[in-house]
Amino acid sequence: MKDATILRKTISKLAVSKKCQEKAQQLCNLRAEKKERKLEESKFAGIPASQIIEIESDDDEVVESHPNYMRNASSYNEIPEVPIYEPTAEEFANPLRLIEILNEKGFAKYGCVKIRPPKSWKPEFSFNPSNKKLNVREQLLSNLNEGKSFIENTNMYTLEEFKEMADNFAKNYEQKSPFKFKNSFRANEYEYWAMVEDPEFKKDSVTVEYAADLPSSKYGSGFPSSNSGHPFYLNNLSNSKDSLFQIITRKQEAISGISSPWMYSGMLFASFCWHVEDLYMYSTNYMHKGAAKTWYCIPGDYKEAFDNIIKEKFGVLFFKEPSLLYSIVLTMNPLELVKRKIPVYRTEQKAGELIITFPQVYHAGFSHGFNVSEAVNIAMPAWIPNAKQATSDYARDGSFKKCTFPYEWLIFENIRKINQLKFSREARDQLINAYKEMKDKELGNREKVMKCYDKVLVKPFNNPHIRYDYHTCSTCSNYTYLSFISCMTCKKAGCTHHITVCNCLNTKMVLNTRFTEKELTETFIEIEEDENTDDGDSEQ
Repeated sequence: MKDATILRKTISKLAVSKKCQEKAQQLCNLRAEKKERKLEESKFAGIPASQIIEIESDDDEVVESHPNYMRNASSYNEIPEVPIYEPTAEEFANPLRLIEILNEKGFAKYGCVKIRPPKSWKPEFSFNPSNKKLNVREQLLSNLNEGKSFIENTNMYTLEEFKEMADNFAKNYEQKSPFKFKNSFRANEYEYWAMVEDPEFKKDSVTVEYAADLPSSKYGSGFPSSNSGHPFYLNNLSNSKDSLFQIITRKQEAISGISSPWMYSGMLFASFCWHVEDLYMYSTNYMHKGAAKTWYCIPGDYKEAFDNIIKEKFGVLFFKEPSLLYSIVLTMNPLELVKRKIPVYRTEQKAGELIITFPQVYHAGFSHGFNVSEAVNIAMPAWIPNAKQATSDYARDGSFKKCTFPYEWLIFENIRKINQLKFSREARDQLINAYKEMKDKELGNREKVMKCYDKVLVKPFNNPHIRYDYHTCSTCSNYTYLSFISCMTCKKAGCTHHITVCNCLNTKMVLNTRFTEKELTETFIEIEEDENTDDGDSEQ
């Protein structure tokens, strides 16, 4: 009896299972038929049915179909906006103080901030390269996530010719995405990333051109050239109060793209790939005219996490070219970062707006049409810890990245001229503390070298006024501004903190110094005495 009951239950289960299988098969057939009908109606008729997925609305109605390798059209709504700050005329008149205000308000946690200047601030557009031809780089969008170098073309267009080309491209460009957007920025954004990463879109091989990194010393600035202009004219910014670039007083001493601006002219989809600023400096970018530019920013606290993620995703590329990130030719969809819990913020910079990026911030973006913008870096005493970190990171990476300049040079020259420069009390104190730390570290390294070797010849530089970038470390490639050690046997030279530079036995080491211990110490004593005799505020 018991066996018969078990047999009936087993037969019943098999019947139910068979019915479930039949029902499931019916559902599969219905779905397949539905998908085939959609395929017939779709503009993707040439794509296999296995690559079609359905997007459902809240009421479960199918609203559209697309290949499953495409991203959801609403995905980019996940990216929050960069904050906007509208300074008063008084705040705007002191650029570096404005940056301090932005830090005090906590904007650094967003990576960058968009500044809308006072309405009364309307600088005259003065960029007029006349008949000078612009250098441009060709950007094949399908190569942007493959780390391939851009094709650099010199003397290609005048500014007017570039604008004509860019306008014609935008006018004649036919959108490839099947989606319709009410917001043209989101439409271009979806289209851009599809062409960068989508295997079907990449087949079209869209190429754009970007007139980038144009030295203002050669082509001129977009701002009036008068030194009496507004402090926020980017060609005046290096001379602002609290700027460490105040020491650069002659044009031939200017550091192109760092202390003196670079000009940029973009077109639809012209790109700047993920990068951080040299020596982790602040940067400011002003849009003079034209179509908007989309920016993506990652807060500086997530720099290391970004480095790890992009190297993991593009591991083969980095195995072949470890310095790839420093080449600024590789991009990655911000949604990939959002998915991995990296905060990304976005904004559209329009004509008349400034973007300020904070130290160690990765940023990237693209243009929505012809535009002209200008950018320059900012160095101030509060940034010096970031410079130290950057120098350490570059040293760790060896010869992949070279410092634009040694921060020790900037500190020493500002200290030497501190009473002739414009510094607030707080900035002045920060600079003096930075000099003391630098001096103590330098003298400590020299002492270690003297103790490490039986014979050390202390020798002054042949020319103590030689440029800051003349001597380079053979180990880490950083500049050795204050001193360096060298082996008398093999002649290799390097930073004093390495203690050694070679494997020679019984070698005699030379300690080469730009300044003696006495000179470094007396400079600090003189500053301390000046501070002690000045009880008032040192603002100039």
